[in-house]
Amino acid sequence: MTEVEKKILDAATTLFVKNGFKATTTRRIAEDAGVNEVTLFRRFKSKTNILDAVVKKAQEDTLRKLDYILQAEKVTKKRDFLVETGRNLLRFTEQNADLIIMLISEGRKRPEVLETLSSIPDAIVKQLTEYFDEQIRERNIYGTNPRVAAFAFASFVMYSGLFARVIGEDFLSESEDRLHDFIDILKEGVLRKETTITSMRSNRA
Repeated sequence: MTEVEKKILDAATTLFVKNGFKATTTRRIAEDAGVNEVTLFRRFKSKTNILDAVVKKAQEDTLRKLDYILQAEKVTKKRDFLVETGRNLLRFTEQNADLIIMLISEGRKRPEVLETLSSIPDAIVKQLTEYFDEQIRERNIYGTNPRVAAFAFASFVMYSGLFARVIGEDFLSESEDRLHDFIDILKEGVLRKETTITSMRSNRA
């Protein structure tokens, strides 16, 4: 990717997130990128092609960051790994919430965008499934469906970050406690959670 193309995609991403795809003009993208509109069309041909390039770049950048997060040291205690992974995924989701929401919105109109976007949660669930499968085989976690456990964990963390952004409140003002509580539920089960949470918090202290 050339420097000019990068400037165009960066400007387009910012404008798509702020104004939406339909309301963003190629003229405004060119202005914000510091190029003329002829150059923009010479490089990308159309606004639709720019969106496609934005989605692909977002996918590549996101999967690279997620790979780094999910390849965290796994020799630590299983609970420590889940806490650290949860923190990093929550931070990542909060920082990229506007872009994710925009891509979901456009994906409802264009299936190919949604298909590309789906590779992100798929990658998270795949990595976490491998982790839970390993923990089950080593008898650190009671036998369960590792993919269901991975999906539950990823869903809580990522949708919490998106929900906080959508409702415009500090929904996760106590995100550390919420994450710990969810991990306790994941490990111990909903029905046992009430009787075990006090002792678990004492052990963490």
